[in-house]
Amino acid sequence: MTNLEKNLNTLGYKEINIKNRVIAVAIPWSCFVSLMIWVVSNMDAGTLPWIDVTVREFIIGLRSDWLNTIVIAITTLGNSKTIILWCVLLVLFGRRRLEFGVPVTVACIVSVTIQTTLKEVIARPRPPVENFLVEQGGFSFPSGHSCTALLFYAFLGYLLIHKTVDKSVYNFIGKVFTVLPVFIGLSRIYVGVHYPTDVLAGWSLGISFTIIAITALEKIEAKFRKGN
Repeated sequence: MTNLEKNLNTLGYKEINIKNRVIAVAIPWSCFVSLMIWVVSNMDAGTLPWIDVTVREFIIGLRSDWLNTIVIAITTLGNSKTIILWCVLLVLFGRRRLEFGVPVTVACIVSVTIQTTLKEVIARPRPPVENFLVEQGGFSFPSGHSCTALLFYAFLGYLLIHKTVDKSVYNFIGKVFTVLPVFIGLSRIYVGVHYPTDVLAGWSLGISFTIIAITALEKIEAKFRKGN
């Protein structure tokens, strides 16, 4: 038994059947497709889904000067510049770059490529610019911040968890990396640059991409172990 396998057993992790992984990917992907159909059909009709009206109005109604500062700081954690900076640091300066930096960076590049293509194809305009608290261009659906932030923080959290057997570290990382992408997604609605369906679609893609990235990495590591 390898050290990695011993660590996984210590943490209570067991190998997941590939069929379960396929189902785990299919569920959020189905949610994304459903949201896309809903959004596109409303675009053709010149209307907005009811959730984009009611939820967005409620969240924007919570604005205040002190909360604006906090939420803008939160949304910055999902910015492309922030994610790129972290990826560069993990790749160039991390002593275990092959374990952390390379997998996370490759996953983020693939994710951004796919979501950017989807944005251009769907071409949903952003909400009215007069409600923006931050500058933002491009199309709206799906939310790139929500997708990439979930993939980056969840995948990095997974890698960190699987490199340690410290329960306190496991609990801390698990809580932080579970909650942070949720707040980043909600912040995109608060600052006015996305509709709720954009964020839901971004989360759905992010979950799918994270599961795919983890599965691909496990397969690569398994082949590498067998080769040695």
